[in-house]
Amino acid sequence: MNLRQLSYFVTIAERGSFSAAADALHVAQSALSRHIKELEDELGGALLDRGSRGVTVSDSGKVLLERAKFILSQFEEAGSEVRAHNKELTGVVRLMVPSSIGQVLFEPLVDRFLGRFPKVRLELSEGLWNEAANSLRAGAVDLAVMSSATSDYIDLEPLAREQMVLVGTASDPLLGKASVGVRALAGLPLLMPRSTLEALKRFEPKLAPDLEVKIFVESAPAIRALVASGRGYAVVPISVLLGKLETRPIASVPIRGLEILRQIGTLRGRPKSRAMQELVTAMREEFANLIGAGVLVSPDGRRDRRSAPGRRAAR
Repeated sequence: MNLRQLSYFVTIAERGSFSAAADALHVAQSALSRHIKELEDELGGALLDRGSRGVTVSDSGKVLLERAKFILSQFEEAGSEVRAHNKELTGVVRLMVPSSIGQVLFEPLVDRFLGRFPKVRLELSEGLWNEAANSLRAGAVDLAVMSSATSDYIDLEPLAREQMVLVGTASDPLLGKASVGVRALAGLPLLMPRSTLEALKRFEPKLAPDLEVKIFVESAPAIRALVASGRGYAVVPISVLLGKLETRPIASVPIRGLEILRQIGTLRGRPKSRAMQELVTAMREEFANLIGAGVLVSPDGRRDRRSAPGRRAAR
């Protein structure tokens, strides 16, 4: 079995006759018949049912047809990838990240990646685990930054760990401590993404009945605005504090032992285009910069000694 035979078989199946396929392929009908006969002999059965009105695909032929189409498409895609590799990189690559890290990552990533590959178009969007997983599976995005979870159909590469913090108004004495335990959240009026609540329940199951989440919110700017206006405490990654802050002061305190793992997610089994590979490289470099600045921690839990974030207050 070879690519020529598969190509001939697919064309005959799609055209419905040997003569129509011969015209489309510019190949003698006798040559087509010979190749299909050799393929059927090798596979042990008829792939096409011949009739007076043309041919139809047999049951075993239907099995081969879907596989043959996939093999031929992958062969063509491989050729396109190699040709593209030998030229200036073009195309589209789509990335989804959580709102919190996006406000820190997008700007330097765009500068780094498009500085190297100006003819590639980036499509950037925001979403948490469920939305990112669904978008990867549907092919709506190529890459996603995802948190500490696993999946049967997504490959994950660890990038960094990020400290979770309790955020409130800067005058709150609770936020003047060096750190707090997760039990300190009990009874506080909280606001956070729904996925954060689920993570807290997994981290400390006995705490779940005492958590009072008043507002579920995912947008980093919205979280800062709501906290600054005194509507509750937020439990969020520390990167939420690194965007453009509100006019009123807010502050944070680390929650001991509570971190999230930032990972690059890709659909399992999907070949990575060159544009995807280059974007992954740029993302690794930007996350390394965030670790070097002390904003994040390496995946193995080590913090860069050049800098380390402590209690943060901002206006």
